[in-house]
Amino acid sequence: MDFVPFAQHLDIRPINSARPFAGGDSPEFDVWIRLLSDLDFTAQERAAVLLDALPPGLFATLTMPMAIPTIEFTAHFVPEHIAALPQPPSQWYRLRHGTVWATDTLCVDESELFDSTGRLAARARQLRRILS
Repeated sequence: MDFVPFAQHLDIRPINSARPFAGGDSPEFDVWIRLLSDLDFTAQERAAVLLDALPPGLFATLTMPMAIPTIEFTAHFVPEHIAALPQPPSQWYRLRHGTVWATDTLCVDESELFDSTGRLAARARQLRRILS
C-alpha cells in the first residue's frame, strides 16, 4: 500500500483480502499497522497519524486510481486508552478502515484504531470528495 512518500515510515500487514485497485467487493481495509521510524509523537499524535494512514476504502473496489481527497477529518480519542498506549513507535495496532457510504461526488470513510490487546484507542471519520 505504498501510495505516498510517508508510507516509507509505516509497516502495514493486511488482515483481510482487500488491496488497493484490486476490484474487490468490499470497500474496507483491515490491517495491522505500525510506525517504523522513531518519530517524536505523543500517543495521541501517533494515533491520529495511523488513523489517516490508509487510502480511501473505495480504493479496494476500484481497478484504476482516481483522486479522492479528504475535505474533513474528525478524530475521537478514548482518553484512558490513549494515555495507556505503549510508547515504542514500533508497537503494532489494528486498524479497520472503510467507506460507509458514497455518492458520485462524496464518500465517508470511518476508521477504528485498536491497541495490540484489542482495546479501542481512537475513531475517525473522513468526508472525501470524489473527483472523476
